[in-house]
Amino acid sequence: MTLPPVLKYLKNEIASIYPWLFLLDITLPNSALLHFVHNNEDITIPTTGVTYTKFPFQIELPEIDSDGNIPTWNIRVDNTLRIFETYLQQTKGAVGSEIILTIINAQYLSESYVDLQTKIEILDTSSDENWVVFACGGRNLFRDIYPVYRYLANHCMWRFKWHECYYNDPSATVVYGDDGNIYICIQDHLSAAANKPVTGATWWKYWRLASRKNISGRSPAGSLSSTISTWQEGASYTAGSETCRNTFTDCRAKNNTRRYGAFIGLSQKGIKVV
Repeated sequence: MTLPPVLKYLKNEIASIYPWLFLLDITLPNSALLHFVHNNEDITIPTTGVTYTKFPFQIELPEIDSDGNIPTWNIRVDNTLRIFETYLQQTKGAVGSEIILTIINAQYLSESYVDLQTKIEILDTSSDENWVVFACGGRNLFRDIYPVYRYLANHCMWRFKWHECYYNDPSATVVYGDDGNIYICIQDHLSAAANKPVTGATWWKYWRLASRKNISGRSPAGSLSSTISTWQEGASYTAGSETCRNTFTDCRAKNNTRRYGAFIGLSQKGIKVV
């Protein structure tokens, strides 16, 4: 651990007039950012300009046992004012959200706290009238699908409208990207710098290339909205209202069978090797 000298000194003090504070940076699945501090007043970090809102929460450190259980953090956030309920409903319990937990000293906000940061993911959420409880942890290999693809005869494996499916919903938002190409929304979200096409770090989770300027090629099925706007931060973008049952019949009705993600041949009798 390479803490700045002043922080090493404060860490080793038996008592100090300067409290250590917990910061939470929460990135929700819709890219909304929340910043909280376990304190009785808001604080602003001088080096980043980010303001952390005072908010009551509790952190239960993970327990490690010999039973092979995956260690999890429980973060309990106050729910008496129902502040989180809207976020939970919009993001399906905020499962998959990223949380960066940082410990800082209230007197030395400009120091580097990289070694006192932990990045975790929300794995499960529960709530009652008093608390929202986030069960957090790292990647659980037991939840990974193996093999990567499921070989089914009558159920498409692709996520509707995403990059493999490549279907354009005419009711979805369409915008111009920074590169001049046209992008279609594939997941409802509140726009932020992190999901801006194509400079955002996670833009591909929310947008898909709809058409490329000056280049002809195989067109996607469906159609684009006649309204193509310029991307704006803080706007609510939609992936449209069309749905898919992941069947060959539905795919044929959408004229998209060339991208059908199932293996019809498996429905025939006999031995199949895949």
